[in-house]
Amino acid sequence: MEEKGFLGKNILGSGFNHHIKIFVGAGAYICGEETALLESMEGKKGFTRLKPPYPATEGLFSCPTVINNVETLSNIPIIFELGAEKYSKIGTPKSTGTRLISISGIVKKPGVYEVEQGKITLREIIFKLAGGIKEEFHFAGVIPGGISAPVLLPDEIDIPYDFESISEKGSMAGSGAIIVIGFKENPETELFEILKRGIKFFKDESCGKCTPCREGTWALYDVMEKISNKEIRKKEGLRIIKKISAKMKGLCACPLGESCALITEVFLKKYKNFFKI
Repeated sequence: MEEKGFLGKNILGSGFNHHIKIFVGAGAYICGEETALLESMEGKKGFTRLKPPYPATEGLFSCPTVINNVETLSNIPIIFELGAEKYSKIGTPKSTGTRLISISGIVKKPGVYEVEQGKITLREIIFKLAGGIKEEFHFAGVIPGGISAPVLLPDEIDIPYDFESISEKGSMAGSGAIIVIGFKENPETELFEILKRGIKFFKDESCGKCTPCREGTWALYDVMEKISNKEIRKKEGLRIIKKISAKMKGLCACPLGESCALITEVFLKKYKNFFKI
């Protein structure tokens, strides 16, 4: 773009100068949190910052900084092309436009699909776009917006896929990463392993800055491991897990630890008949 005069000094003879610099991160999940991202860009470890001050006041190198998701920026060309009024009619008043969603798990046609927000239900995404559930699996639920989103049961998915509708169900559309879960033969064991894998992810990706997240995610996974290894009875272990999750909520420095606690609580509550807590 600089070679063609669209970026850099004196853009297209306008006298306006603008440069774009691309930073390549180290791939840490925590750097999806805006202040940890700023720390990484400054050459530091990806720790979250206490807020306030907020990035718009004091961000990159202590300068006011605007942070947008790539998904947000990618909508700008189509808004210019259609015009704001026409674009605002796509989707719903609060969830405008389309979204790229990725669907994975036990569906027949996993992949990336573009959907108009609010005009297609979560059930239609799973059973029409993604081809439904693989024959060897029993459908148990869906994580509608990435691993940080609480699970929804099969009887909770007849809702429009948009931010507000999913929020009203106690979950979130999040990143648009839809994970469809289920089991083949033993729901108690297989659903347990799904939760354990989710907790391990948060444990591995915790930056370690705050004690509730650093110690809490480790403790949750440690108890899950002890249950798997039959070092502790499942019923007793799951009760401990519920207590640890409750202690983590509201005390973490960023949403990572909070999300781990929340998805654990919701998972155990919604599948309590399988886990027999």
